Amino acid sequence: MPAVILPRSLAALIPGVEHLTTAPGATVGEVIAALDARWPGVSDRLCEAGPRIRDHINVFVEGERTNRLDEPIAPDATIHIIPAIAGGAGPTGTVQERDVVSWATLDELVAGLAEQVRGEYDAMLAITRGGMVPAGMLAYRLGIRDILVAAVAYYDDTGTPGPEPTFLQFPADPLLRGRRILIVDEVWDSGATIVAVTERVEMAGGIPTTAVVHYKPGRSVVPAVPDHFAVSTDAWVVYPFKAGR
Repeated sequence: MPAVILPRSLAALIPGVEHLTTAPGATVGEVIAALDARWPGVSDRLCEAGPRIRDHINVFVEGERTNRLDEPIAPDATIHIIPAIAGGAGPTGTVQERDVVSWATLDELVAGLAEQVRGEYDAMLAITRGGMVPAGMLAYRLGIRDILVAAVAYYDDTGTPGPEPTFLQFPADPLLRGRRILIVDEVWDSGATIVAVTERVEMAGGIPTTAVVHYKPGRSVVPAVPDHFAVSTDAWVVYPFKAGR
């Protein structure tokens, strides 16, 4: 039976809704219908008349984004249903959506991420600089004490990427070989940085799992997707630990 990860906001709107659940169905529409039968009102929150998926709702089947209710799904598929985030003016003078994340919101997002990634890991690998704070918060929730650091430079402070990720510091191979490594960053934007880190872990003989707070499917330029993410957005995300950047 397909696994379904629902937005936490639904629980506040419809009593009893579970964040992590399962529902029968061979298509996205059938799964939503099954959820609505269990918790009346779910379909109205996710779909418009027609019917079709609402514009502000993102649906991912096995990491692939879809807006089709007739999208077929395998019995063992995982479906993420996530509200898109909108904002106001951009930070660089261009017109761009902006999502300003408070500490309280960040704590909630990391809590949701912890529910997804909970499992057995030998170490966590935090990507600097942005991944260090979420990684620390996540490590407390998961009880992980062995935290490694990958210092990687790719974007400057205006969000402009360089030609390729530059590794300034990376764990030695023996710290990774044969170990289950949870790689954590704050955002998957182009995806270039975290994919480069993942490849380095694999080359060292490690077993990587990726987890980010925000996933930007519209900006990703790599053929991979994060194993786990808390929310999807294409907005410029401003975290409380980045001094307004």
